[in-house]
Amino acid sequence: HPKDCCQLPSLIDEELLRNCKTLYGGEPLQRKLIYERGKCFVECALNATGTLVGGVLDQAKILHVIVTATQNDPAVMQLFQSSTLQCFQTVGAGGGGGASSPAGCSSLGVDFVGCVNIKNFVNCPPHIWSNSAQCNALRQYILECPQPF
Repeated sequence: HPKDCCQLPSLIDEELLRNCKTLYGGEPLQRKLIYERGKCFVECALNATGTLVGGVLDQAKILHVIVTATQNDPAVMQLFQSSTLQCFQTVGAGGGGGASSPAGCSSLGVDFVGCVNIKNFVNCPPHIWSNSAQCNALRQYILECPQPF
């Protein structure tokens, strides 16, 4: 699993996520439902932190959350900031972006978080990277895939 290879800190407090997990996660789901619920879960989590307001990502607030959560590790802070700024450019800042599902959840949040996660993984700082054959093979595989962002 990618999290076993690059052990980055969570930027969102578990307490804030609890309600979103109750609403949009848990039971085994069919593939289509996983994506729909995933969009709603991520949107809920971003709303809970105030980083997504009215369907628009708040770049300043996102960067503030990053600094607060990673201040003890400058390399991780720089990675998150760089990935965030790149994804903000490619995925978009919101305001008309992101298709809504029947449940009313936009794909903007999940696309943005997915973009950041991929960039963080492939650029993981050496001091938190698990330098195993499996992790290196996974990173190489991801690097060779066409990137959606």
